[in-house]
Amino acid sequence: MKNSYVKYGIYSVVIWNIFIAILSYVSFVFYNESIYDEMFGSVFDCGMAIFFIVLWSIIWYFVGYYGRKRFLVSRTLFKDKHPCLNSRVIDKYYSLFYFSKASKLLLKVVLVSIPSYVLLHLERGFSSLDFIAISLLCMLSVFLFYAYKKLEKESIV
Repeated sequence: MKNSYVKYGIYSVVIWNIFIAILSYVSFVFYNESIYDEMFGSVFDCGMAIFFIVLWSIIWYFVGYYGRKRFLVSRTLFKDKHPCLNSRVIDKYYSLFYFSKASKLLLKVVLVSIPSYVLLHLERGFSSLDFIAISLLCMLSVFLFYAYKKLEKESIV
C-alpha cells in the first residue's frame, strides 16, 4: 500500500518535469526566450532555476503521494458504505465518481486560467499563438464539463 503512494508521487514528479521541459522548449521555439528568463529576470541565476525545479518537484511528489493516499482511503470508505456490491463493481463506480470530481476541479482551474491569460496579455497585445492558446483552453473547458457531467451521471453516488 505505502509502495503505491511512493510510486504515484514519483509519477507526479516525472509528469511535472516533462511538462516544464515541454513548456520551456515551446517558449524558446516560439518566443526565442527561455521561460526562466521570464521568471528570474534578465540576470539568470542557475542556482535559482535549480532551486525552483527541486522545490516544485518536491511539492509535486507530495501532491501525488497524498493524492493516492486520499484516493485509497476514500475508496475504502466507499466500499464500507456499499457492502452489497462486489469489489469489481465498487472499483468501477468509485473510479467514475473520483474522475467526475477531478474533472470538476480541473474545469474550475481552466475557467479561472482563461481570463487570467487574457488579462496577462492585454498590455502587450495578442498574437495568433495567444488566440490558439485561448481556443485550446476553451475547448479543454468544454471537454472537462462534458466529462464531469457524463461521469457524474454514470456514478451511483
